[in-house]
Amino acid sequence: MERLLIIEDNYMMRLFLVNYLDKNFWVDAVATHEEGLQKLEKSNDYAVVLSDVPNNPENTGHFNAALGLLNSEGKDFVLLTSGDKSEDRVHAMQLGAIDAMSKPFNPLELELRIKSVVKRQTNNSKKRVA
Repeated sequence: MERLLIIEDNYMMRLFLVNYLDKNFWVDAVATHEEGLQKLEKSNDYAVVLSDVPNNPENTGHFNAALGLLNSEGKDFVLLTSGDKSEDRVHAMQLGAIDAMSKPFNPLELELRIKSVVKRQTNNSKKRVA
């Protein structure tokens, strides 16, 4: 089973995501991007990071640091945006996200998107070995 890190400040959303996704992934979940950055600095074995985009400018520093670390290590991440606007999803992709979804979202669609990212990683690993 692949490891997934969830960074989500809303307790109920975080609990929902953990309960929904832990059937197919080993899930770690934290409430802040600062905690997420600490987890990422300690462990390099997350297949995917699922993160919300902070609405509060005070949280932007740790968010940017976490994304910078993920980008520098070539790690895939999926961002959840609170706005259902195309610009929000485009901005997430410009930050380096492999995928972006707006809240509210269909949980099955999110699960399938994460599985698609993992499958892509697996296929890329096989190509590098061959």
